[in-house]
Amino acid sequence: MDNRRHVVNVSGGKDSVAMLLRMLELGQRVDEILFMDAQLELSDTYKYLDKLESHIRRKITRLRSEKNFFRLFYTQITRGKMKGKIRGFPMVNFPCWWERDGKGKIMDRHNRGQIVHIGYAADEERRLKRFSDKGKSIEFRFPLIEWGWEEKDCFKYLEKKDLINPIYRQGYKRNGCWLCPRQNKEALRCLYNNYPNLWRILRTLEEDSPLGFGFRSPLSKLEEEWNKKYF
Repeated sequence: MDNRRHVVNVSGGKDSVAMLLRMLELGQRVDEILFMDAQLELSDTYKYLDKLESHIRRKITRLRSEKNFFRLFYTQITRGKMKGKIRGFPMVNFPCWWERDGKGKIMDRHNRGQIVHIGYAADEERRLKRFSDKGKSIEFRFPLIEWGWEEKDCFKYLEKKDLINPIYRQGYKRNGCWLCPRQNKEALRCLYNNYPNLWRILRTLEEDSPLGFGFRSPLSKLEEEWNKKYF
């Protein structure tokens, strides 16, 4: 008898939520619904998760790291060329230290020995390679790929249920850490337009980070570009 638990990872994004709701509709086994709270999601995503929890009448486990992004951001480097400077933002061309230390390790430890369902759509199979080295301790399954559901299918499915995360109405294409230096220009503009307080924090972090924000243009230049269009 297989005693492993079936864990469904939900981020609040359209794909993982569509996967969860469809699994529940089909009567598939769901032992735990897991949200990895990096403490850096947009406020609307947190409200959306509350709404989702009420809709399905199931608890969502909210897993949180004991580590804090801002504390690590301002931690001094103790060796190498950058010794004495603060860590600052993750470098764009390297694996994200927050993804690893603040999210990935915690989730892997929590899910070890279980069957974990990931909401990757059928048109993003390229992302599967990141799970190849974890297969010994965790069995990963990808229901959306098995069903042939692409991102557009997930969006339409949630639209019919009136269960779209409001950040998509603001123009976001994906959810995630609001201060991620890997987000595109459109996402940054959404932050600027909809979350001015967070934008101001991001500007401060950019100034403090030894290598800046890591985006191809300084945030001040983006502001100038966007503001010119209003005049």
